[in-house]
Amino acid sequence: MLHFFRKIRRNLITNNKTSKYLKYAIGEIILVVLGILIALYINEWNKTRLDIQFEKVILSGIQKDLQKEVNSLKNMNERTIERVSRISTLDSLLQGEMPVYHKSLDTLFGAVWGIHGWVMENKAKYENLKSRGLNTIQEDSIREQLIFIYETVYPVFDRHIEIEWFQNENALLPYYLKHFSNLSFRQSATPIDFESVWKDVQYHNIVSYRLIVLRANQGSFYPDALQEMEKLQRMIDHYLNEEN
Repeated sequence: MLHFFRKIRRNLITNNKTSKYLKYAIGEIILVVLGILIALYINEWNKTRLDIQFEKVILSGIQKDLQKEVNSLKNMNERTIERVSRISTLDSLLQGEMPVYHKSLDTLFGAVWGIHGWVMENKAKYENLKSRGLNTIQEDSIREQLIFIYETVYPVFDRHIEIEWFQNENALLPYYLKHFSNLSFRQSATPIDFESVWKDVQYHNIVSYRLIVLRANQGSFYPDALQEMEKLQRMIDHYLNEEN
């Protein structure tokens, strides 16, 4: 094709047909520009097509991860409610007269100690999306909710775990190792000297503070986080079904 155009150009120059050569040159330039524009259009069209395919794949993957995480967090939220209830019962009992020790009290003592928290397991698909560009998600509301969940909500879970580790290492574990036996993580603990523990102001403070922290962090945050995660699920589900 290029050889064909060069041959025409040589003939026009050889025959001294300057005006025709100029018209030909302009036409050749127009053809080149049109070719470039068409190539750019095809390239952009192909990129858009690939972005749409990637968007569907990544949102489907995130949707599956979300379902697992919602189920896991719901289970943790139920355990949080049950644990807060046991600690609350113990906190109330400590404000009254000392009862006669009974083995059933061990489940209340056990509820106080041990790390309690939930960690989101998989950020790989979101990180993949970030590396590709968050603007790949065409729907503004979904993109904003994704950023909110992964950049604001999930990091709070990590901070809760940090608080749990600090509280457990600096207050709960030292006290329980010294004053309790038959320790079962978050489940049960038997006081070595029941009367001493029951009347210990330090232990009263440990229980009260444990209750405050769990209520303020996990107790109130988990239900709110679940609402936001389920909201994102619905948004993605509606968008993908609409696209199909």
